[in-house]
Amino acid sequence: PYFEAYGLTENDIPSGGGRQPFDADALACVERYRPPVVSFHFGLPAPEYLQRVKATGAEVWSSATTVEEAVWLEQNGADVVIAQAW
Repeated sequence: PYFEAYGLTENDIPSGGGRQPFDADALACVERYRPPVVSFHFGLPAPEYLQRVKATGAEVWSSATTVEEAVWLEQNGADVVIAQAW
């Protein structure tokens, strides 16, 4: 139903792994649509991007696969840190 609601087709799905770093385009999308929660699960955003996400009023949820990532997330304002490890 989402394809129809947004006027998309399967051909609109980008090829590749789909795990792109959070970049200026993704940030612009967050700033435009202002979702209530933004999550990061494959790498950490640049600190200035994270602050701009927080400025939209969104909660930030992120996975941390190391103690260092968890500490960084806490120090940079993440609302939820998900401990994820093998």
